Amino acid sequence: MTTQETLKEMGHLTQKYVVEEYEHARLKLFYQAVSFTSSTANKTLVGVVGLLALSFVSIGIAFWLGSLLDSMALGFLVVGAFYLLLTLVVFLLRRKVERYVIQKMAAKYF
Repeated sequence: MTTQETLKEMGHLTQKYVVEEYEHARLKLFYQAVSFTSSTANKTLVGVVGLLALSFVSIGIAFWLGSLLDSMALGFLVVGAFYLLLTLVVFLLRRKVERYVIQKMAAKYF
C-alpha cells in the first residue's frame, strides 16, 4: 500500500470515526434527556400523591388531637405548629440536602 493510499484510508476512517462519535453523542444525549424526563415525571407523580395522602393524614390527626384536647382549633394548631417546626429544620439543613442532591445527580449523569 502506498503512502497516498494509506492517507486516503486514514481520511476515510477518520471521517467514519467522526460520524460514529456524533451518533454516539446524539444517542447519549437522547438517553439522558429521556431518563431525566421520565425520572422527573415519576417523582412529580409520587410527590403529588404523597402530598395528597399527607394532607388527609394531617387532617385526620388534627381532628383526633382536637377530640383529645376538646378543641378542634387546638388540634389543628398543634398540627400546624409541627409543620412549622419541620419547615424550620428543613430550612436549617438545606445546605446539606443541596450538597447531597448535587452529588447524587452528578454521579448519575456524569
